[in-house]
Amino acid sequence: MATDFFYNKEVHQYSENEGITVTEGVYRLGMEDMEEEEQTFIDLIDAFLDDPKLKDVVGLCIGAWPCAYDSSCDSIIKKIIEEKEKLQQLEAIFVGDMDYEECEISWIQQTNLNSIFTHFPNLKMLQIRGSEGLELGKINHQNLETLVLHSGGLPKNVLHDISNANLPKLKHLELWLGTSDYGFGGDVKTDVAPLLEDGKFPSLFHLGLQNAENAVDVVQLIAKTPLQKTILSLDLSMGTLVDKDAAPLLDAPCMPQLCYLNLNSNFLTTEIGQQIKGKFPHIELKTGEQKVAEVYGDEVYRYVDVSE
Repeated sequence: MATDFFYNKEVHQYSENEGITVTEGVYRLGMEDMEEEEQTFIDLIDAFLDDPKLKDVVGLCIGAWPCAYDSSCDSIIKKIIEEKEKLQQLEAIFVGDMDYEECEISWIQQTNLNSIFTHFPNLKMLQIRGSEGLELGKINHQNLETLVLHSGGLPKNVLHDISNANLPKLKHLELWLGTSDYGFGGDVKTDVAPLLEDGKFPSLFHLGLQNAENAVDVVQLIAKTPLQKTILSLDLSMGTLVDKDAAPLLDAPCMPQLCYLNLNSNFLTTEIGQQIKGKFPHIELKTGEQKVAEVYGDEVYRYVDVSE
């Protein structure tokens, strides 16, 4: 199973034989054999929706659907929307909960997920894995607190949808920007910068701009842009930063307000970490786990954590 915990709760694999047994639980719907017919997954959803303890479920993970590398989850999402009245208690949904053995993140075929925002007004958390074919559309949700998008490359249209969203209660925004080879088609200055506009998300506490091939551009943007005062936690992990790339953070206007900064899994030395910690001792700084660049002849290659 891809995810052991979601929405701060243990994830339970749903089966017709066992049914729903956990109160206020999170359940995963997914196929062990991805070559199963699509109808088999729909039958699993029907059994789940007919379970007498369905109201005990607060979180739903949609896992490996048939041929996820070639077919989208569109029919699955439509089925869930058709039965939305049975699922109004849901507080958290995860679309694409599968590990690399089930389907590489860049291969996962997503779909238009705007209907989730429209038909689940009580939702507090939405997580999505994979961005191929992903559309969010016009987002307007009064209660969503956490939005997480994991991808090997986040398309420009998705960034635009998020930056134009109306999410007054959003506290946690986590985006894996990825690489141009696997779908990132945007520009940090024009497509990521709008996310940092003051008042864009008035309740935002944590901002993650992670797994970025162009992490140096992200740092330069942050170094020049005063972050909204509510943002106290910043995650720039999983990227391609070297010391000189991270150095502008020493003079970034947001640093005095931060309580937490994650720079793990870049290409940094202990020296830059010591400089940041020395100047901003109040920040809980994560720099412990770093990658080593690959050298082939005269070429030096630095890479994000997740691409394909």
